[in-house]
Amino acid sequence: MVSPETCKVDAAGVRQRARGSFLLAARSGLYILLVLAVALGAGAYGLRKYGIFGCAASGYASDWYLGFCNTTSYGDYDHGAIWFGLEPAANAAANAQALFLGNSRTQFAFSSKATADWFSSLSASYYLLGFSHEENYTFEAPLLRKLRPRAKVYVINIDSFFERSKTAPGKTVMQDESARTRYEEKRQWQTIHKVICTTFRAVCGNEAPSFGRDPPVPGF
Repeated sequence: MVSPETCKVDAAGVRQRARGSFLLAARSGLYILLVLAVALGAGAYGLRKYGIFGCAASGYASDWYLGFCNTTSYGDYDHGAIWFGLEPAANAAANAQALFLGNSRTQFAFSSKATADWFSSLSASYYLLGFSHEENYTFEAPLLRKLRPRAKVYVINIDSFFERSKTAPGKTVMQDESARTRYEEKRQWQTIHKVICTTFRAVCGNEAPSFGRDPPVPGF
């Protein structure tokens, strides 16, 4: 027969082992939480430092997108957005009556109220199809063949336009088979960027240089 003293000893041992198991589980859980917190913090820092969250989100509209975010993990979106037809800009460029071609100087210099007012006075539509990275005809000529534009007038900034060397983003979208997938992912990130950065402004920064593709100019 088991004596009462033996039962008391066994019960105490069970309680001691239970407390030890609880402490071990608590420590393991705390360790896991710490690991997750570090991982989430590192991921958030990476998105802010190297990804799209390093760029401002103030320009988003139904027909405006972030064309370029100068961070390591994002960079160019503009080339792929139009080449792959991911944004309304592709249709707007194809349907414009006047089409401006060239590098980013074309895009920025004519992106003004004066240009809009002048074309409005003529009741004509136009589109600024300039690209960053000193883009030239090696990309824009194939792009025009894809878009099949209906423009009656072409305005070309010949500054480096006829250079024969392909730019990095132009070469990527035309020759890299995986480029479309990556640009589609960049498009999805813009949706997340817009929601988070317009709701929680402190989460995102504007340290990295960036620019957007202006909304299409409709016909009159």
